[in-house]
Amino acid sequence: SGAIRAEVNFYNLARPLLDIEAPVALHARYNAALNSIVIMRELPAGTTFCTHTTDFTRERVEDQMRLLAKFHGRFLESPELKTTLSAFSTWRDFMMTMDYPAFAAACDKGFEIARDVIPARLFARRSEIWPATIKSAERHNDLPHTLTHGDDHQRNWYVTPDGRMGLNDWQAATRGHWSRDVIYALVTSLTVENRRAWLPELLRYYHDQLQQATGRSLPFAQLEREVRCQLMTVLAFWTITMNPAPGMPDMQPRDSTLEFIRRITTAMDDLDTLDCFD
Repeated sequence: SGAIRAEVNFYNLARPLLDIEAPVALHARYNAALNSIVIMRELPAGTTFCTHTTDFTRERVEDQMRLLAKFHGRFLESPELKTTLSAFSTWRDFMMTMDYPAFAAACDKGFEIARDVIPARLFARRSEIWPATIKSAERHNDLPHTLTHGDDHQRNWYVTPDGRMGLNDWQAATRGHWSRDVIYALVTSLTVENRRAWLPELLRYYHDQLQQATGRSLPFAQLEREVRCQLMTVLAFWTITMNPAPGMPDMQPRDSTLEFIRRITTAMDDLDTLDCFD
């Protein structure tokens, strides 16, 4: 899928152009055999890394949205995407070439394993999940591009000693539409109750921040629609985690995985995600 290249490319090509809270690499390289090394500047003492139990207050989530808007806005439809940043894969190609045995079947099996935390109405439409996942990835071909993080779930955020949110683990950095990063961060960071209460306002907040970062007027209706559709590939990143290939260790703690699948699928059910492709 290019994850090793993506991480090294982020630290060498994109990170120097960004004024956001994220690690800084002193050295980042990979070779043809896909061995890699990234040496990072130490984060400040007292930095804490988030888990699914971390309390994400409204203030913290708004800080996440500011960081994403600043990051996305820096490269939104920039010529750099076809020059300096052309080394990054598109999101569609990254998703469709995931280096994992029988990706579709493994995601479907993970969906089955997690049945107890998935809304019954959504589970009953199991056969529609993977076709909709493909459609979700394909949509990026027809949407405006920026550089995206690609895996900005709650566990990839940290809190600095002065309370700012920071974002690490850039192995899925790709060129794609920003809506997936936005909904991925929101549905994994927020409890179901807070997501239901805050989502419309937080989407509007992100949209306002993105317009400020770019100095452009952008269609809010597109963001509203796309966050629904982009939940499909967000789910795939966690159903695959429920079902590691033989001989592979668990990719995430099982309690985190189940909680994220619960939050993601509940959002899909609430937002009628499977019906957004009509």
